[in-house]
Amino acid sequence: MKIVDLIRRDMVVPALQATEKRAILEELAVYMAGRHPRIDRATLSRVLIEREQLASTAIGADDITIRACSRAASRRPAPA
Repeated sequence: MKIVDLIRRDMVVPALQATEKRAILEELAVYMAGRHPRIDRATLSRVLIEREQLASTAIGADDITIRACSRAASRRPAPA
């Protein structure tokens, strides 16, 4: 499976309003939970922050990120 097999248009956030790391992760959680009722916003926010504390997932000069977290927030993989 390739990453492009998992990415769906509704899971891409092209322009975030937040500028600080924690606020960005929380904004991503709000965005995803608002579009997918099975995703718990608080749980997703927590696991994204925990994952980022392990090591940053930002890549490249423009800080493109591929967020990954445990399946605690959702039953299906959902890159953001």
